[in-house]
Amino acid sequence: MSVTDPILDPERLAALNATGLLDTPPEETFDQLSRLASMLADAPVAVVSLVDKDRQFFKSFNGTLPGAADARETPLSHSICRHVVETGRELVVEDTRTHPLTQENPAVTEGSVASYAGFPLLAPTGHVLGTLCVLDSHPRVWSEMARRGLAELAAVASRTIEYRTLALPKLKAADGGPLVDRRKGGDRRKPALPNLAQSVEAYLTCLDEYRSATARTDDPDLFAKEALWRQRVLSSEGELASAAERHLDENTPEAPSSLAKACREFLSAKLQQAEVMARFQKSGAMLDQVERAGALTIQLEQALRAAARQQRLESA
Repeated sequence: MSVTDPILDPERLAALNATGLLDTPPEETFDQLSRLASMLADAPVAVVSLVDKDRQFFKSFNGTLPGAADARETPLSHSICRHVVETGRELVVEDTRTHPLTQENPAVTEGSVASYAGFPLLAPTGHVLGTLCVLDSHPRVWSEMARRGLAELAAVASRTIEYRTLALPKLKAADGGPLVDRRKGGDRRKPALPNLAQSVEAYLTCLDEYRSATARTDDPDLFAKEALWRQRVLSSEGELASAAERHLDENTPEAPSSLAKACREFLSAKLQQAEVMARFQKSGAMLDQVERAGALTIQLEQALRAAARQQRLESA
């Protein structure tokens, strides 16, 4: 690997290590996501994979493939997910035996991976930590509905990792005190509310640009543009969640600011909406549940915009 390989990016590796997920036991939260992915795509295997500098670690592995070893990690040489990290984009392969990126991979030539669809797990910084992916032992076409659903599930997984990462320093703090960056010593907290306001403005701007860029349904590049903008929105959403958490760390939870409260309610609704959509696409949720979740998200987005406008007025 070259020193310019995104896999070796020190900032990406730092973000990956900060999750605290490498070499940890399976957890129901992630196993549920992989089961949903498997059901959604009707795939025998679904994996939450984290790509380290010389290996890929399976935080969750649902299902089995013929002849596949029961292992929780493989060398990087056997990783198809690495290509998602390197490009920062989803990778959907109908036949791994003929695709130039995968045809010489040992997981294909020596194993039984014949079809693959992987979607990036993003850190708030935008770095790709790994993938939510599905595999099959036979070549197959991955439907557009499955691809869209898997992209949404990957977004849920990314937020789950983000929230887990935010909570980790608190869990490790011996004194149970507020969140403090202890890596270089001292209390490195910064005033949270300005950061929160800036993150809200950046997120809403990104959301508006996403909608504008994907508004033309006759655009032949719509799917690629939508995937790219969805990743940008998710990255901005992660930064928004981090800023809201920092704000609550430095203020009494009993009296959070209206902006922080609007953020938390909106992000919670977004997570619920993604979960309902995943169930709906596998006939596990009714249409009226989808409509209610969507209406609530729209309502709370408007509340967030109103809180942002009020914050601008108060700061003027």
